[in-house]
Amino acid sequence: NPVPIRHNIGTNLSFADGHSEYWKWVDERTIELALINEKSPETYYPTVSVQPDNPDLIRMQRAVWGRVHRP
Repeated sequence: NPVPIRHNIGTNLSFADGHSEYWKWVDERTIELALINEKSPETYYPTVSVQPDNPDLIRMQRAVWGRVHRP
């Protein structure tokens, strides 16, 4: 899914346990992809699938899977 970028270069997330958090994106690659999607959501097709050491991706993987996925 496209990276959401609302609320001051970040997004609100809700979790299965009922809590929610605001996350501000910090990596320029995340922000760039989100801004592209924001401008043209109907034509957004990300071509970058691997982003080594992206702290936003690492944080999301840990929140969803409990660990970092390594291809």
